[in-house]
Amino acid sequence: MGPELYIATYSWKTKYAEAALIDNVEYDDSKADVCPLCGKRVSGSLWMRPREVVLTNRRVPDFLYSFSSKADFLISERALAVIRQEGLTGIKDVQEIEHVRFQRKGKKEVPIPKYYYIDLERSKMTIDHAKSSIAYGNCREGDPYSKVCPLCRPVPGTYDFLRHLEFHTEKYEGYDIFFTYELGTTTFLSKRFVDVCRENGLTNLHFRPAAKYGTKEAKYFLDGIEDDNDEDDMVSN
Repeated sequence: MGPELYIATYSWKTKYAEAALIDNVEYDDSKADVCPLCGKRVSGSLWMRPREVVLTNRRVPDFLYSFSSKADFLISERALAVIRQEGLTGIKDVQEIEHVRFQRKGKKEVPIPKYYYIDLERSKMTIDHAKSSIAYGNCREGDPYSKVCPLCRPVPGTYDFLRHLEFHTEKYEGYDIFFTYELGTTTFLSKRFVDVCRENGLTNLHFRPAAKYGTKEAKYFLDGIEDDNDEDDMVSN
C-alpha cells in the first residue's frame, strides 16, 4: 500500500480572508518551472517583487488562498514556524510578502500577520493512468499537451476530469508538501503535513484525499449529479 496523500483544494465556503486580486500585478514570463525531460512549462510565471496582498476580511488565516502566486496559498508566520519546527519537507524557498493590508477600513484594530510566498519542490511521481479514471480532452496538432513526455504528460491530451487517481508512488521522494511535473501547480500534501497542521490548530487548509481529487466535479459535469455536500476536509475552523 502506497503513502496516504492529499491534494490542497479551494473552498468556496471559507469564513476566512482571501487574497483579493489587485490591478497591475507583474509576472516574469522568463521564470517558470519547466520539465527537465522535454522542456515544456509546467507552471505559471513568477510573481514579481515587491508583492502586495489585500485581505478580503479581518479573519486572518494561516493558509491564505491566493491566485497571484504559483502555489495555491500563502502561509502565515505561525504556519511557517510550525512547519520548520516539525521538520516538514518540500518547501524549496520562502519569501516574505512586502505589503499586506485589509481591503476595507474597520472600527477595530486587527493585527495582520506576516505572510510568506512558498516555492515547492517537484516530485517525479506520476499518475498511474492504467489504474486511474480520467476523462481526456483532445488537442490540436502543435498544442503542447499533444506531445507525450514520460514525466509531465504520459498520455496525450488534456486531463478534463479526474474521477479517480492512483500514482506511481515508487517515484515519490517523501516530501510533505510538493508539486509534481504532471499536475502543474496542484499542491500535494502528505498525511504527516495534514496531521501536524491539525494538531497545531493551523487554520483554513482545505484538502481531499488524492484518490478522490476531482470526483465531485466529475459527478456534476459528467453525470449531472448536483451534490451540496462539501467533500473538502478542513484542518480546523
